Amino acid sequence: MNSKDSGMGEGKGGDVVVETVARLMVPFIQLFGLYVIIHGAGGPGGGFQGGVIIASSFILYVIAFGIVKAGNRFSEAKKYHAVQYWRVSLRWCRIAMYNLRSCFFCAVSQLWFHTINTPF
Repeated sequence: MNSKDSGMGEGKGGDVVVETVARLMVPFIQLFGLYVIIHGAGGPGGGFQGGVIIASSFILYVIAFGIVKAGNRFSEAKKYHAVQYWRVSLRWCRIAMYNLRSCFFCAVSQLWFHTINTPF
């Protein structure tokens, strides 16, 4: 059955069982992803794994209800704020990488010109 027959492209949805299970499971999947993120602060990993789990809940929602209905779930203001958040985050990552690069080359140049005390 293609997408024209099922109406998934228009955001009408598909099977009632799939929609009901997805509607029940998505909050629990997101809660588990949040748990993995928070628990990962005290142990190895956590951030990436929790993000993948939360992203999989959104994928499940898109599969169950269609991309149009999933897109309508978020208002334009939320979409705008998400884009702005990522722009600011990327800007801070660029600043951090620039500072790390500067620190690295500063340390290398000090070792190269022997301006700091080294044991060798």
